[in-house]
Amino acid sequence: MKHFNLKNISVKTKALTAISACIVALCSLPIANSMGDIKMPDDGNPPIKKPAIYLYSDDLPKMVNVRLDYFLLTKNTVPQKYLNSWKVIAHKDGHLIDLQPEKTNCDSLPTTFGFEYAQTACKANNYPYIYWDGNKFIKEVPKKLLGWSIKKENIREFLNEKADEMAMNTAEKTEFVRFWSEIISNYPATDFRIYFLQNEEVDDWIKLSVSPKPDSWNRIEVVITPIQPNTQSTPYTLKKIKRQGFTMVEWGGIIIDKDFNKKQRFFDR
Repeated sequence: MKHFNLKNISVKTKALTAISACIVALCSLPIANSMGDIKMPDDGNPPIKKPAIYLYSDDLPKMVNVRLDYFLLTKNTVPQKYLNSWKVIAHKDGHLIDLQPEKTNCDSLPTTFGFEYAQTACKANNYPYIYWDGNKFIKEVPKKLLGWSIKKENIREFLNEKADEMAMNTAEKTEFVRFWSEIISNYPATDFRIYFLQNEEVDDWIKLSVSPKPDSWNRIEVVITPIQPNTQSTPYTLKKIKRQGFTMVEWGGIIIDKDFNKKQRFFDR
């Protein structure tokens, strides 16, 4: 008669149960999604607003694949992406041609603030940049002790100054200043603390892959927090955007205000 070692069976059962639990947990994680049909994770991280990805080929038009971090849940993308990536042709002047135009329903794209260009660009298949917005989970926004304390009425002047300091070109600067000055001007606070994440700091927070790899890689995320008036801060020098050969520039940002975010739904603008 064969005897079973109950102790070994118990250990194996526990191990299998643990493995099954891990698989279930991994399968339950939300993944990057451009259709907005997955519930936003309630992890305390505020939404990331309008990262715009500009691609400039060196000389000849270049076929480019752009893929986002898997630990992102996207709400809107222009053009619409599939399998978490875009496939475009980048030109030297920065305009982009979508290689999967049949995948985007132009008439379904938003026309609200920040998206005013989207339907026209889609119908012409001529985009100034790739647009995405969404929510980052698992990893919190990197903290920085340095930054600037800015009053609402001075925000446009401040953003213009910092865009010049980072060496944004005219198209990048115009949309960057327009977008964020409008957001902040309509925000229910009078003073803000602002700092910028650049390049490696952004890469460590939000993974992005571009193939072929750009010769110049420039990523900027502005982090904005409402503060009490007369709060002191310590400014610092920003890195300039480098432009050599095939160039990628991305800017976006986030407002950290937990009380405000609790009162508003995801992307009310």
